Amino acid sequence: MASNFPNEVQENIFRHMDAENLMRAKKVCRRWNEIILNMEQRGSLWLEYCLGEIPSYTLTDITKLQELSVACRGNIYHHVLSKLGWIFWKEIFKEYIRTRRIKLDLYVITNVRYSPHCGQVTALAFNDLLLYSGFENGDVCLWKNIDASQISTKVTDSIHCPVQAIYCNSKGTTCSKLQGKHQKTESLMVVYKDKVKLYRTENKSAGFGLQWQWQKEVPRKSSEYPREFCSVPVGSDVWFEWYSGGYVYSVSDQTKKKRMEDNRSTQITAADSSNRKVVYGTRTGDVFSFSLTDTCEFEKYLSDLSYRGNVGSSVRQLISKGEYILCLTDDSDIFVSDGSSIFHKLDVHGVFGCHVECIAWYASILVIGTKYGAVRVYHVPGEKDILSLELNNCTVIQLNCEHVNALAIGDDGSRPVVAVATDALGVIHIIRW
Repeated sequence: MASNFPNEVQENIFRHMDAENLMRAKKVCRRWNEIILNMEQRGSLWLEYCLGEIPSYTLTDITKLQELSVACRGNIYHHVLSKLGWIFWKEIFKEYIRTRRIKLDLYVITNVRYSPHCGQVTALAFNDLLLYSGFENGDVCLWKNIDASQISTKVTDSIHCPVQAIYCNSKGTTCSKLQGKHQKTESLMVVYKDKVKLYRTENKSAGFGLQWQWQKEVPRKSSEYPREFCSVPVGSDVWFEWYSGGYVYSVSDQTKKKRMEDNRSTQITAADSSNRKVVYGTRTGDVFSFSLTDTCEFEKYLSDLSYRGNVGSSVRQLISKGEYILCLTDDSDIFVSDGSSIFHKLDVHGVFGCHVECIAWYASILVIGTKYGAVRVYHVPGEKDILSLELNNCTVIQLNCEHVNALAIGDDGSRPVVAVATDALGVIHIIRW
């Protein structure tokens, strides 16, 4: 009976399906496959699915694109996003669906080996299919193949100072197409105790790999707090803009651009940003936020400072997704907030029986690393679900170590990936589902 329907009628029926049911319908018969494939290729079908079915901040994590929430059919931003192509948005949706695999508790662990002379791994960062690792001796390595040959490239010059944090953006990705105007843009920011170094990649020659070039070094007030940094999601003329210690910086100018007029900024121990909002925590346990204006002029960056609450002790790590905040303190407590001035404490000590050492939250995956080498992985469908997180409902991976130093979450194009650095020398653990 359905074979008698005109294609236009079939298309109208298919447009009322969600993404997963549409893909099941595509496998029913050859005619349906052809109709759905035609729908995919000639329109913005998968962009609509991504905007409609993926929580906004999860979608921002996966795409690295800001302000996706303002895109709606017919406006300029929606038009720009549609130019990325239907295959791009279909792959984005697939990555979102793949995060559900961690609930199946089926995973494999492989190890990336490095020279023990570098010391312990102190920082990790994923960027698309690439893994960056920072070491005690100041080196940063880029791992191009964490599955087989494990080829690494040394990125930085040794300065014999531990790497505190790594921030990266890949040249030529959708971010630079939508936000950056320059072809030569900074690709990597490495944070040390008393300085920040910025790097970029350029082609050695036509199609023969990349070489790293040192761009500039920005002095920093010596600090024990590696997480007081966060990238600032504003601006189109420069690649890296970031917030640290009460100042907003630009990579195009080493001078301090805008200082928060508040003495509490000198006590900042952790910061994060999302959708033009910066959240920071202090040594006294207070959490604040401020918004960034629509203009690219630094003098107008900061608007009113908002008090978000107190978590009792010094803030070690903050993760912000819109109004939702996840906070780890020096007392090894985890607090969550939904935008109100009240933080709710999770019973991590009662459930885990040990101290929490680091956290990571990317897309729908939350990872908590604890003392004695336990890594707990959670599926968090939307940012609001963090408020009802069931601490016992997770995948627990036990590693042979005493401490978990750093975590990073990514996707290798076919599976979710979690990288774990511990106090064990010479190895980075790679977990896949």
